[in-house]
Amino acid sequence: MNEKTLKRLIQAAGILANPTTGPSVAVFMNVYDKAFSRYERPDYSLVPGLYFYDRIKEDLPREEISFMSGNVRLQGYYYKCKNPKGLVITAHGLHSGADDYLPIQKYFYDHSFNVFSFDYKGTYSSDGDSTVGACLALVDLDSAIKFVKSDDRFKGLPIFLFGHSWGGYAVLSVLSIHKDIKACAAISPMVNGHSIINDKAYEYAGLMSYMTKPYIIVYQRYLFKEYVDYDAVKGINESNIPCFIAHGIDDKVINYFTQSVTAKKDLITNPNVIFYDSIGYHGDHNDILLSFDAICYKKEIESILKIEENKNPNFNLDDKREFYKNIDHKRYSSPNLDIMDPILNMFLNTLDK
Repeated sequence: MNEKTLKRLIQAAGILANPTTGPSVAVFMNVYDKAFSRYERPDYSLVPGLYFYDRIKEDLPREEISFMSGNVRLQGYYYKCKNPKGLVITAHGLHSGADDYLPIQKYFYDHSFNVFSFDYKGTYSSDGDSTVGACLALVDLDSAIKFVKSDDRFKGLPIFLFGHSWGGYAVLSVLSIHKDIKACAAISPMVNGHSIINDKAYEYAGLMSYMTKPYIIVYQRYLFKEYVDYDAVKGINESNIPCFIAHGIDDKVINYFTQSVTAKKDLITNPNVIFYDSIGYHGDHNDILLSFDAICYKKEIESILKIEENKNPNFNLDDKREFYKNIDHKRYSSPNLDIMDPILNMFLNTLDK
């Protein structure tokens, strides 16, 4: 979930909490729905890094597989290695898609895990005219797991989960539904589908924000039925499986101290949970996924680009595209091994039991 989406949700909460306008259900629903509009692929010529499949396809072959979530077709991607130890299903964040985690998926693939990723409804190559709402990631992940369990291409593979942000909430919450997951990793996860909206509303409107809570709960239940009853803490405790949870201290999207799963650790009874606090360069919501070298290189590239733009007043998008052709895309998006290696070890350790 990015800051633009949160601002829209805050706007919706503010409309309801504003004593001069009074509660307006129709207006709230309209703003809420706009916050979860359809999200298309970016212009990859303007996006550096290994987030464009064409840049990595020679080293990461995949099969495209469609499956259904309710009555909506979702696009899945299957990366099959030789002699796999298991299957990792990855769940992406809001306003991103499966391919935005290609460096993560390649890491697991390179360490002998098959990987299945997919785009949520209303995202990238999946059908749907919107991303619906805060619980969608859980709904679509549940559908993905059910599909994997029913398809012979995945037969016999132990299942592991990895999710970031919105996807982090999904992989932890789905543990209440699927009791046979071997282990789970969640990076920068929120607790559930409505608390993040309530918390952001409180930041914006203070005590008046409590007026919004009934609207949010009712509308979420209308959209997602029983899925609103699941959350990350419940999933962790009910599963009792190994879970790795990492969060950046300086996360401005899902606040470490109030909105993260880590902030609720006193409620967690599962003894098999590893908490990882990320600080410094890795304390950000997204940079937590990147290596220190990638973060430094990214800043270097941004600085050089700024110089080029200042030197040439006619610098345009075509110039920017040409500039990005010459960077080291692999280095720009290399994953944070301080997180990935412990996750891998946790996954491998479950195979010995």
